[in-house]
Amino acid sequence: MLQDWQNKYKYLTDKEVILINNAIDITGGIITSSCNHVGGNLFEQSENMFNTLANIKPDAHLIAACLIYPFFQYANLPLDLVEDQLGPPVASLLASTRKMSAIKDLVNMHNGAGDKAEGDFEQLRKMILAMINDVRIIIIKIVEHLSLCEQAKHNKTLVLPLAKEIQAIYAPLANRLGISEFKWQLEDLAFYFLQETEYKKIAKALASKRKERELYADDFMLQVQSYLRDQNINAISISSRVKHIYSIHLKMQRKNKTIDEIYDQTAIRIILPDVAKCYSALSMIHMVFDPIEAEFDDYIANPKPNGYKSIHTAVHGANNKIIEIQIRTQNMHEFAEFGVAAHWLYKEPGAATTTNNKAKWLDNLVAWHQDLHLDEGPVGRTLFKDEVFVFTPSGDVKSLASGATVLDFAYAIHTQVGHLCKGAIVNSKIVPLKTKVNNGDVVEILTNKSCKPSRDWLDSRLGYIHTHRARTKVMQWFRAEDFDRNVALGHESVERALKKHKISPNIALQKFIINTPYASLNSMYADIARGEYSVEALIRAVEGEDNQVQDTTAKVVKRPEAVQNILGGTMSHLALCCKPRSADKIIGYVTIGRGISIHKADCNNIINVKGIEKSRLIEISWGDKLITNYALSLSILSLDSDNTIRDISQVISNKKINIINLECLHAKNNIGTIINLGLNISEELDADEIIQKISKIATVCEINRT
Repeated sequence: MLQDWQNKYKYLTDKEVILINNAIDITGGIITSSCNHVGGNLFEQSENMFNTLANIKPDAHLIAACLIYPFFQYANLPLDLVEDQLGPPVASLLASTRKMSAIKDLVNMHNGAGDKAEGDFEQLRKMILAMINDVRIIIIKIVEHLSLCEQAKHNKTLVLPLAKEIQAIYAPLANRLGISEFKWQLEDLAFYFLQETEYKKIAKALASKRKERELYADDFMLQVQSYLRDQNINAISISSRVKHIYSIHLKMQRKNKTIDEIYDQTAIRIILPDVAKCYSALSMIHMVFDPIEAEFDDYIANPKPNGYKSIHTAVHGANNKIIEIQIRTQNMHEFAEFGVAAHWLYKEPGAATTTNNKAKWLDNLVAWHQDLHLDEGPVGRTLFKDEVFVFTPSGDVKSLASGATVLDFAYAIHTQVGHLCKGAIVNSKIVPLKTKVNNGDVVEILTNKSCKPSRDWLDSRLGYIHTHRARTKVMQWFRAEDFDRNVALGHESVERALKKHKISPNIALQKFIINTPYASLNSMYADIARGEYSVEALIRAVEGEDNQVQDTTAKVVKRPEAVQNILGGTMSHLALCCKPRSADKIIGYVTIGRGISIHKADCNNIINVKGIEKSRLIEISWGDKLITNYALSLSILSLDSDNTIRDISQVISNKKINIINLECLHAKNNIGTIINLGLNISEELDADEIIQKISKIATVCEINRT
């Protein structure tokens, strides 16, 4: 396999040659009869990809990845083995290429969104991110498809889906990459399999006049060369080429002509040392030959979106035949043949030119998206509408929600970068923090250790922050920053309230903390200062259950009939101090404002009840309808009340739980919404599980039991 392969890759260094040989050796243990999904032999596929790749002078990592990709894709070649033997760059290329396998679903999306359209579309988003970071994965997929079509060419059932994928996806991508070397191969290949009759008709017509066309082109080139020399213009090369079959087909369709009416089937290419010589040659040609004005295009002055540069013109030659002429420099020619691979594809990350060209490549992706008319579908309309791709100075890409600012970008890089942000540079210009970023922007964040978040950032009217992530990070910073101050303020409020109600703080607060989700008194104090828990609620809870004097002579008071009638619809809840269950003997305690608290009969809090408080004890049993459910009260800090309530409703609906109270309040400092939620919970349900599910809702910042 791959005998004398180094002749194809003479530019590789000795170290790179060793890497390629190692890649070849890795496949040694794979069964030689292993096949891909079209029934082709993996070793044959690998060799075909390897040979095709040589046409664009790739780097060693891409060569190695192409060599072993078929075995990685179809023979379960371990990625960790590849990384160990060939290094992380090759392993990364393989992993990214595998993620692109979902790209074929674009064909289905183009024809109409199916049930999986949204999921496929998300894969497309991820694929685009990978493509921006390393276009070599596209090269691997292109040479893979060229090889697969060759192996499946005799089986229409297998080859037609490949041809459709090439026509819809990879030929347009090769065009946007600017790699004409692959573009014409892909277009002609797809055209052959999808419209074989028309392909053969054009090919036959071209073949019948091949000799005549070659002689005419040779004579014309000799004339041009002579005229150029007379003007002291020394061309690097002058060559002729037959236009590829699919381009002739398109021209026939566009001009509604037959093959015999398409005269400019042959094009002449002139390569010159510099741009000035290109325009001099153009002037000379237009003086000697009769130009066709409608066929003139100056892509040097106005390059194509994919970066292609060249002068195109067409003239009448001998016998009034039309000849198309391309005039370009050597660098322009390399870019025309190899596209992005000629200039930046294999440069080390971090170079400024690399970032700038990646931004250009992003623009090409947008254009490619428009080429496929994906905007027309309900899914396609959101590809670039709902998010933007922004670059760091080193060329890394970040995906942000459309409308995001440079401050959102700072938090997308790292939380501390956002906290310390003092300014930003977008495309080499200093901009305000509230500046919105656009596709392809290169953003540099300026930081200072003395900087810290501003409360203005949380004011939605000022427009500093757009994304939930950034807003949450800023809110968390202020919560931590203000914690000590809030603890002190909350402590003062509680002390005043307890003194006013003549409640012993030590006994009352210690017992209250046991029966609440707060890990410490300080957490409760801070919430009271922030307005997320009220002193009034604390007093009600303390007076209802915890204002006691030590006494072991408590007696159960039978509930009077009048009281029974009043309590028939009263809310009840299981006491968290003893957590009674159906096997326990229980007793009820009538609280103020919180219904009936159900305790174990031997609960210490019940045993210690004395004096007038004993009148609140009632005799109950598990058979009473009163105690089949208990109340769960939650305080939720949310970024978006409408979406949060919707998602909470879904959670509790799935659990078949009733909502008994719902209240929304603006949090202090305009940092979100407080949702006070009361639920009627069955004894069998796990309250902690419900709280955990609600806490996972994206817009929920914090949740506490109250």
